[in-house]
Amino acid sequence: MSETDLEQFETVRVGALRDEREYIQKKVFTKWANSVLEKAELKINDLFEDLRDGIILIKLLEIISRQPIGKPNRRNLRVQKAENINKCLQFLRTKVIVENIGAEDIMDGNRRLTLGLIWTIIRLFTFRDIKPETEGAADKSIDTNSAANALLLWCQRKTAEYHGVQVTNFTNSWSNGLAFNALIHAHRPDLVDFKKLVAADHVGNLNNAFNVAVNELGIPNILDAEDVDTASPDEKTIMTYVASYYHYFARMKSKMVEDTKNAEDQKGAIHRPSKGTIDTPATQQEKAAKTPTRTKPIYVDNRNVGQKPPAPPPTFKLNFRKSQALQAANNQQKPSLENIDKQVLYAVDDHAIQVSKSDHSNVRELIWDLIYSKNIIDELERVRVIFRWLATKNLNEISFIDVEPGSPEEVLMGLKTRKTSYAKVFDTMCNNAELRSEIIRGYAKGFDYLPGQSFTPGQHEHSWNAVNIFGTWCLFDANWGARVIIGEQDTDENLHYRLDEYYFLAEPAQLIYSHFPVDPKWQLLEGSITLEQFENMPRVWRQFFKYGLEFVSHRTAVVHGRGEINIKLRYPENKPCVAFSFNIHFENGDKEYSDVKLNRYIMHENIKCVASFRLRLPQNGSYYFKIYCKENSPANKDNVYKGVCDYKIVQEEVVGQQTAPFPNCSDRQWGPGSDFLRYGLETEQQTATIFTRNGKVELWFRVPNTMQFKAKLKHNCSSDSELEGYCMYRKVGNTAFVNITAPARGEYGLDIYANDPSSEGTSLVHVAQYMIECKEDVKAEPLPKLPGGYLGEQPKFCQFGLNTLSHQNPVIELEKNSVEIQFSFVQKMMTKVKLVDAVSNEDYPDFVFTQTHGSVISIFVVIPNTGFYKLQIYANPDSDASNQLAGMYNYLINCKKITQPVHPFPKKYSKWNEGCYLETPLSLHRNSGDEVLFIVVVPNATAVAVIAGEEWTYLQTTQPSIWEGKVKLESFYGHGAEVTVNAKYGENTKSYKTLLKYTI
Repeated sequence: MSETDLEQFETVRVGALRDEREYIQKKVFTKWANSVLEKAELKINDLFEDLRDGIILIKLLEIISRQPIGKPNRRNLRVQKAENINKCLQFLRTKVIVENIGAEDIMDGNRRLTLGLIWTIIRLFTFRDIKPETEGAADKSIDTNSAANALLLWCQRKTAEYHGVQVTNFTNSWSNGLAFNALIHAHRPDLVDFKKLVAADHVGNLNNAFNVAVNELGIPNILDAEDVDTASPDEKTIMTYVASYYHYFARMKSKMVEDTKNAEDQKGAIHRPSKGTIDTPATQQEKAAKTPTRTKPIYVDNRNVGQKPPAPPPTFKLNFRKSQALQAANNQQKPSLENIDKQVLYAVDDHAIQVSKSDHSNVRELIWDLIYSKNIIDELERVRVIFRWLATKNLNEISFIDVEPGSPEEVLMGLKTRKTSYAKVFDTMCNNAELRSEIIRGYAKGFDYLPGQSFTPGQHEHSWNAVNIFGTWCLFDANWGARVIIGEQDTDENLHYRLDEYYFLAEPAQLIYSHFPVDPKWQLLEGSITLEQFENMPRVWRQFFKYGLEFVSHRTAVVHGRGEINIKLRYPENKPCVAFSFNIHFENGDKEYSDVKLNRYIMHENIKCVASFRLRLPQNGSYYFKIYCKENSPANKDNVYKGVCDYKIVQEEVVGQQTAPFPNCSDRQWGPGSDFLRYGLETEQQTATIFTRNGKVELWFRVPNTMQFKAKLKHNCSSDSELEGYCMYRKVGNTAFVNITAPARGEYGLDIYANDPSSEGTSLVHVAQYMIECKEDVKAEPLPKLPGGYLGEQPKFCQFGLNTLSHQNPVIELEKNSVEIQFSFVQKMMTKVKLVDAVSNEDYPDFVFTQTHGSVISIFVVIPNTGFYKLQIYANPDSDASNQLAGMYNYLINCKKITQPVHPFPKKYSKWNEGCYLETPLSLHRNSGDEVLFIVVVPNATAVAVIAGEEWTYLQTTQPSIWEGKVKLESFYGHGAEVTVNAKYGENTKSYKTLLKYTI
């Protein structure tokens, strides 16, 4: 077999093994999920299909976590499915790091990531309560801090004495089936006759264990013998099944202990009936667990600065509480401030603030004043009042009397001389308040940290705390919780002290992005991470989690780029609108390249709850890139952007020979901005980049009310004035249009401004910007330069009740040189229309003819030459005596072809405007024929005549006001003769009034 054939064989083999593993995992995970969903009478038939809408996934999580996720959206749109799945992902990310899985992956049925999501759920909720036991023999090299290793250790100890069983892994150690039978026999020897099992009968042994487990123990049978009896069984599926053994036998043992205790209690009560129930000494944790939540807030005394604190009673002594070792896993749900009544919480905080105004002689006096004087029993309230006091008190000014070495007073005063830390102070106060506290030492990504830096002893070291509250270890950072860093140059002088809630009861899965404990057990995560993984994680600030952000693309601190880089973050749809900004600089701090700001080499846009940052950097090298965010709502009073995450960008290869910055538009965010939403504008354009077709782009917005618009085109090598003719905008009804004609290949920025003239006058606000990319070879002529808001309806158009009947688009593209335009009106109007060359501004009054019939105004136009023309319509109600005509509507006509001879329309005289109407002819020329039919409507006339030179032709009336007849004009062509239409009013007059005049 050749080397190529061998490679092809290996590729096929690896693919087949991957498919087989996926098949087994899908089958087992489906059975596992159905065993959970059975309680809700739900069932998954196809794991990859049935989770796509997120509905079953929500139910699965709610059942297994016993926590509400939220009501699922049952509509079938993709956005509603994403909403359901994102609820699940957000819930999981509060408990564990979930990477590389997005809602779109589950919706699209991504096999690998769907299996990965289910495995994450299994690990989180099936393995979280697994603890190693202390008795029995086992492999001492196993790290028992991992739930998987704890499970392996449990299996080893339970099967150590069984012949032929050697459990070293969760794969081939289980292939012969003996290990499963040994686990059952170790707990229920009555169910399995282990001596009769034959080691070589793999399938028989497996089926025996599986049948006993399901029929006698009620453990769901999620494995098939043929899936385990292989050379390399799937590790995850076996771990999932073995974990069900662990939980069943753990419950069995717990019940036996409880039954024994109850029996002993009953026996003791029988021997001492006169004593009643036995009151055994309770631990503080038990007392606290039984202590009812305070329903009334404590009374708070307002103090002045320096006011003397209350003195403790002589009998009061500090009771130092020494911490105990951390258990393998937390059994209790993490405490939450949500469990405390808001008024109670406010009172506790206010009490801490008032206490901070007093100076205390010693720690005994301080602890009494802070906690025991108000009888604060609840452990969470105790931690809160200490944390709040530390965040308020200026510890640089604290002073005690008679400070002894090693005393709590020395610890607190050590902050002045930097001999101690906030963590030590917090730990000292907690322990003296009868709370179990631990100091956690490790590394932290502080304000002086840069992405990509390595952590070594002596650098970036930090300490924080874990406090055991109601049996659960919780994380606190009193140092970072008592400071807010301001200013771009972060120094100690720029620190303001106030409470930062994020570092109180910090979420382990969030804190791990900035705090790395040297002892991995204090990560308090289901699966611990290494220091190398910590170093590779992006620098994440607390605001990242406040705004509910998630990584979509780059999850490493250092990003290596060849060409463009697109960094993406997801933000939640159901939270207040957020806005992003960013900053980038070279490794040496420079923010410009060849006098151009580096920010112009980044294009940011938001699409469907994903913020993307397209980096097109100008030269190879290292950069530092920081993303900022703010809540874009009226509730955000300070309106300040705050950092959410940092990256180091190592650009290894740039785009092309010379990278150009993006067009210099008005904002850093491309696409619709916050004011776009504020005005209630809508568009179907989803992306900020629009590609031309035949060199053109049309963009439109729905407009809720009367608004003014302006659009400007930008290009790196052209001025705004040079580009004016290539950008045109107009409003048609409740829709605004922007038309772009690209001058040539390249990138163009489009700035769009708007305002509501009824409340904002004439000042315009930037509402959106788009990237117009032309990748075609085009030869475009610029459009005419028109004033802002020129095209389409003018302010009084709707006010006077006019409406377009024929051409609603104010830009008319003509393949001929004539057009008829019609409007309707609700009251009699006096109108005037002007046809003007858009380039030369030459007026063409002879080529426009208007007339009214009923409630319709018709405008006839002939174009003398190809090119652009402005058609301007003015009007005023007949009832308005001022006779001042106002602009109503403006068109831009682009005449591309001359398809007919151009002849002037007849001139109208004043009497014509009294209800007259011309049916035919609209013009006279040699092609009209020797004999021309005239049909006119002339109300109230007693006679109508057409005069050509000196020859009169009387028209006949066939219907009221309608006059018609044929006029011989053969002899008048070519001589510049005039032809008029005239009318006589009344029988007693011989005079005629001229109505129309044609020039032949």
